[in-house]
Amino acid sequence: MVIEAWLLIRNKIGYHPALEFLERIRGGAVQIVEISALDLEKSAQILASYQDQPFSLVDAVSFVVMERMNVTHAFTFDAHFRVYRFGAKRERGFTVVP
Repeated sequence: MVIEAWLLIRNKIGYHPALEFLERIRGGAVQIVEISALDLEKSAQILASYQDQPFSLVDAVSFVVMERMNVTHAFTFDAHFRVYRFGAKRERGFTVVP
């Protein structure tokens, strides 16, 4: 996700702001969470289950890691975070802002 965010900043704002973003990440501004083989397997299952939605692999991995870490809120402009449902009966969704 860091790479995707870096590319977005570089493409939308510029190279120097992207470098500043990377320096803040390296300085510990956010927690970096590693993904596991199980996370990738669960991500593949999400992509297979939601074939009618154009989720990216980054979206699916984000969903899996957020669920694993009990993160319920997402600050994103990506509408897919409003679509995805999780829980035993897919009854739960993320609270998305803005």
